[in-house]
Amino acid sequence: MVNKTTENTIHFPTVTGKLYRAFQHQRIVHRKDIINFYNGDVKKSDLNIHRLLKSGRAIRIKANVYYFKTPQEFYDGNVLVEPLLVTGRVHPEGAIVNHAALRVTGNAYSVSTHYQVGIPQEEKTPRPFEFQNASYRYYRTDLSFGLEEAIIQDVTVRYFSPERILLEGLMHQDRFFDIAELLQSVEGFSYANSDDLLSMLPNYPVKTAAMRLGWLLERFQKRWYIPEDMLNKLEQYRTVNRLFLVPNKRKYNKLVRRWNLMVPKTLDYLDEG
Repeated sequence: MVNKTTENTIHFPTVTGKLYRAFQHQRIVHRKDIINFYNGDVKKSDLNIHRLLKSGRAIRIKANVYYFKTPQEFYDGNVLVEPLLVTGRVHPEGAIVNHAALRVTGNAYSVSTHYQVGIPQEEKTPRPFEFQNASYRYYRTDLSFGLEEAIIQDVTVRYFSPERILLEGLMHQDRFFDIAELLQSVEGFSYANSDDLLSMLPNYPVKTAAMRLGWLLERFQKRWYIPEDMLNKLEQYRTVNRLFLVPNKRKYNKLVRRWNLMVPKTLDYLDEG
């Protein structure tokens, strides 16, 4: 939180001071919003962005996206911007998704410098970029369900809920590095909402998602307080043909009969006692 007394004692050039004060609490600021602030005057907007960058009060994250420093950071030449803040705000309608969302929940098993930005499905996917030794990649996804909000350095960001993480992880394991990383991460979840999971299920290939989800929930049934009737509902989607938990791993699996699911034997070491 910015100390107002400190803020009022800092002297800005008149022009850039007005711009800074208008956007300082957003922290991650987009050029188009600055252009709107100046009523569409592109030349004036770019000039004042340049002045802020040159003064050291702002940092360029990527083309048309900037970080406005806090007053306490003005004289720090090596400000490190929180990657999750960048992930959550680099796109105006974006959200923190996939493995990066596990970082928000505090449950990511592995440390990574790769961050995933979710954007609306109808948009063109921007190019990946790097900033301060972290890499950022965009994923088009449905952002109409399964999102929660968190506060990162006084800024509100959206991210995949734990329930959405479970379904996305089971269906897109590569976006969580692999199935072992997913399992070791979600093991830290204290609870999973059965109603939320069932309501999200139709957004995926239902039978495939249901079999994988049933296996996962049975695995953590006691820890997550999963009622047996939830598993029974998922079991109704049981397919005739066997499914593979990891689609591209066809060898060295074992059959979990209840879910007709082929599970890699390499996951045995993760089994709960």
